[in-house]
Amino acid sequence: KGKLDEASCVNYEIDLSIPVQVHTIPRAIVFTCSPGHNVKMYANITGLPLEDDHIWKGEMSGHDRAIHVRPSDANYFAGKYHITIVSESKMCDFAFSVHVAPYTQILREADLGKNRRSKLAPLTPEERSSPKPSRRASAISQSA
Repeated sequence: KGKLDEASCVNYEIDLSIPVQVHTIPRAIVFTCSPGHNVKMYANITGLPLEDDHIWKGEMSGHDRAIHVRPSDANYFAGKYHITIVSESKMCDFAFSVHVAPYTQILREADLGKNRRSKLAPLTPEERSSPKPSRRASAISQSA
């Protein structure tokens, strides 16, 4: 929780090395400022972000301002992120949070792969002993 005076800012440095590196499924990172109507939020990886020098800018999502950093982002990495929250015109109270969670797009792709394989019929004894590629291998390579 924090409080900003008129035309002021607060800076955070958050080390996400461990929460991002220790998992086999890549993590998505979400920085949230709530409520987000009276603030701007910027993020950087090379130092304090400014309005004209940042990598990410917070976007409104409902009543909150959020920055989503996905594993597919060219600047995504396991390390220190610098966040600046700026009051636009008046004093405000806010809550700042960081959420690190499995990247759902990768989970969906993994589930699709499981579903494709589970829909195949089991191999017959002849297919198991045959040196030729099985229909299972053919079906998997066709769906990939």
